[in-house]
Amino acid sequence: MIRLTKSNEEDETELSRKSGSLKIYLKNNWLQICFKNWGRVETEVVCKQLGFREGAASLKGRNADGLLLVDQRHVHQK
Repeated sequence: MIRLTKSNEEDETELSRKSGSLKIYLKNNWLQICFKNWGRVETEVVCKQLGFREGAASLKGRNADGLLLVDQRHVHQK
């Protein structure tokens, strides 16, 4: 299961349903996802899974607790 959460809990103007941090439910925890080589194709796939017609943008940055790093061959949980 995946979901979007607010990137900035302090920002009341952010539309959390349409933007935010991507998280996946794994082993009874919600983990923020960080993809190596994330691009337009991956953005489109995830946005469609979330119910959108297409993806608009993907941004990099921000460290977080419970980070799940994904590359094309391996998954690493921090």
